[in-house]
Amino acid sequence: MKLFRPLLQRPVALLWGGLALSSIGDELFAIAVAWMAVQIAGTDASWLSALRGGAALAGALLGGIWAERWDHRRTMIGADLTRAGLALLPMLAWTLGIMSLWMLAVPVMLMMIVNALFEPALRASLPRIVVASDQLQAVNALFDAIIRVARVIGPMLAAAITLLIPLEHLFTLNSLTFLISAWAVMKLSKALPRQPLKVTSRRAAFTAGW
Repeated sequence: MKLFRPLLQRPVALLWGGLALSSIGDELFAIAVAWMAVQIAGTDASWLSALRGGAALAGALLGGIWAERWDHRRTMIGADLTRAGLALLPMLAWTLGIMSLWMLAVPVMLMMIVNALFEPALRASLPRIVVASDQLQAVNALFDAIIRVARVIGPMLAAAITLLIPLEHLFTLNSLTFLISAWAVMKLSKALPRQPLKVTSRRAAFTAGW
């Protein structure tokens, strides 16, 4: 199919594959957080969604400004490695017996902020790795589609996986998907060479964004 033709290009395939895995891992993380929060806090677990939404909003307002000032490939690698570490914190807290709602909330909020750095860096990288400009629309569609597919596949996978391993190891699997995604982006050094530093004032960038 014409839609999948861009995946024959190695850079596109690497970046798309890494995103596919990490998107599924995100869904495993979200489900594990929800289940664990209910076990710990009962109805108070609803506060976690509010905190997550607030962090996502704050990240969305400011993340693009910073991501545009930094090298896109390095930003994505740093974001993936940071998220891999954050994903392990709830599992470690559960293992050590120090789990609380805040031990879930802090990694979740930080994850949302780091996501706001990764996403604009990813989007800005797509035109650079596509061989032909007329394929950009198909590439954007592929990357949007895999995020939506992950939202469907993630809960089903989580239900199946928790029959085989303890709930807390969904965090471990999520961390592993981010490490694989970081490796995939690292392999794109030729397709995404380091960019010259863009000197733009924060005020100008923020105004342009609005």
